[in-house]
Amino acid sequence: MVIPSPNAVLKRSPLETVCYQANLILDPLRNIVGINKHLGTALVAMAALVIAMHLTNMTFATREYFVRKSQIVQRRESTWLR
Repeated sequence: MVIPSPNAVLKRSPLETVCYQANLILDPLRNIVGINKHLGTALVAMAALVIAMHLTNMTFATREYFVRKSQIVQRRESTWLR
């Protein structure tokens, strides 16, 4: 495995970093199981999503967050109208 230089890591966007980490995780699995290219791409995308959610402390229950956020916005708007 080739380890990138620190400069290369700093130039990556957060999305590129997540996809890179997902590829590092899934490459050995692809070789062992013999996953075809399209399924491998789908697995990388799913792993990237899970890693991104973990890094941003998001869960699949983000609906509650948006409901709470909209309630806060509604409260602010009602205080502005008074």
